[in-house]
Amino acid sequence: AAVAAAAAGKAGLPAQMGSKLRTMRALMGWHRVTCRRPCTCWVWCLRCCKCRAAATTDRQAVGEGEWALWEPSKGPQVGRIMQRVMMMMMERPLLPVPTKVKQQQQQQQLKETLAAGQPPLAPDATPTHQRLHNELVQKGFSAFRFVRVPADYYEQPLEYRQAKLGAASVSHLCKSIFMENTRIHPSAIDPDDPLSPANWANPVNSRYYVILVQYAARLNADKLKKLVHQMNGSAFGKQFFNFRLAPEFVSNALSGYTHNAVTPIGMKASSVPMIMSHLITELQPEFFFLGAGETDLKVGLPASEFVAKFSPLVADITY
Repeated sequence: AAVAAAAAGKAGLPAQMGSKLRTMRALMGWHRVTCRRPCTCWVWCLRCCKCRAAATTDRQAVGEGEWALWEPSKGPQVGRIMQRVMMMMMERPLLPVPTKVKQQQQQQQLKETLAAGQPPLAPDATPTHQRLHNELVQKGFSAFRFVRVPADYYEQPLEYRQAKLGAASVSHLCKSIFMENTRIHPSAIDPDDPLSPANWANPVNSRYYVILVQYAARLNADKLKKLVHQMNGSAFGKQFFNFRLAPEFVSNALSGYTHNAVTPIGMKASSVPMIMSHLITELQPEFFFLGAGETDLKVGLPASEFVAKFSPLVADITY
């Protein structure tokens, strides 16, 4: 609050801007980090992992204005840089503040979705939408919901995405990624063909794994490495395990989908083993959202039914 008030005063902004600045800071999740400059002061980060999508869009366009200096010994230092940042941010629309009424409406929408059961297929559904819808029906899901999102969906912060999907929280937004064991023992794979089914024939020592994690969490490659090493009974030494994000052409070929559209539903290589973060299964309510084969299409599912129908290995794989 003190920083916001001082910033508004020294930058020549109206007094009521202090409240707006505080609201903006709360929505964007600003926090103090060590400055990258030689002065080693503190800065309010506008491009951290929590708020990078909501902050200014182009660092080169804003220049040094993305950093608001904060020296603990001298108090807030607000000059032309800070003034420029604030003026630019004031021109950008703020996200709506979540309210209890809005949260209650989202919870009621989830209850109605679960009570309604399987939804009818939309008349304007694309072929991919139709295929995924039919697969969920065939697998016997009691409830699911497809949602079309705006084209700038991935340019927005998690709170915006949550509102568009009607999810219970940002923790209910999840993603599917392909991870590759780059040091797997040659005897366990087809070294000549990275897309050969032999590469994922053994689920406890596969070259590739489909990983389901929350956007709000971070995958721990070391935990994944330890998990797979234990699964194969230590038949191979730890030096033969090192997980990295699989190349995009591998992800596209095995899933049948492109970046930001990958989903375990209806994959081309449906036998690739799947590992799901245990945090997803602990969500309340359990209705979570995944990609659905198209960049602007998402699907919501009950976590317990997903585990029952797709049989992923549920494990602690995040920080």
